[in-house]
Amino acid sequence: MKHAIEAHRLHSQEANDALRVYRTWCAKPLPAVPGMATAPRLAVRIANGLSIEEAAGREYLYRWNLALTSSRCFGVPHPLGM
Repeated sequence: MKHAIEAHRLHSQEANDALRVYRTWCAKPLPAVPGMATAPRLAVRIANGLSIEEAAGREYLYRWNLALTSSRCFGVPHPLGM
């Protein structure tokens, strides 16, 4: 995995595009998760070779995984999946 700061510097526009795609799939804004903000996480995925759509999809699945496996409540991306 590439360093997050470098990935975000190199791929910030693509990460913002992926963030816009991801947000269209969510019913409401989700709370932040500990560790890393969403845009840098998307930038790392893009730097590692994923497309904008694939990075957004991985973020969606990551958020569902957090909701299903974490004892803390981070919310679900969309209630339809419930």
